Amino acid sequence: MKNRRLYYFLGVLAILPAWYFIDIRMNINNYEKELRKYLIESRKYADEEILSLEGEHSKLPAYPVYVKFKDEPNVTYVYTHNGDKWIQLEGARDQYGNLPKYKHDENPKLIK
Repeated sequence: MKNRRLYYFLGVLAILPAWYFIDIRMNINNYEKELRKYLIESRKYADEEILSLEGEHSKLPAYPVYVKFKDEPNVTYVYTHNGDKWIQLEGARDQYGNLPKYKHDENPKLIK
């Protein structure tokens, strides 16, 4: 009886980490699909214009999604979802503290 409980306990311990990583991967895939849908339907981009779209798990924001467009392959745009809408995060500033202007910036008021 003690061995049976031990095996049950070890089995649960083995399943929990796998379940955690599967859940994270499912969330990342969901955010990637939702952002693609947002870019195509709301922002009116063609699917062919999107070069890559990759999400990851991090501390802040929890699930950033990195987007590259075909006409700007060297620029990576970062999007996050705040619960009800997608937000494009501000890019890196140059050495003078200015935000460079890129073609797909969604926050023109942030650009100096």
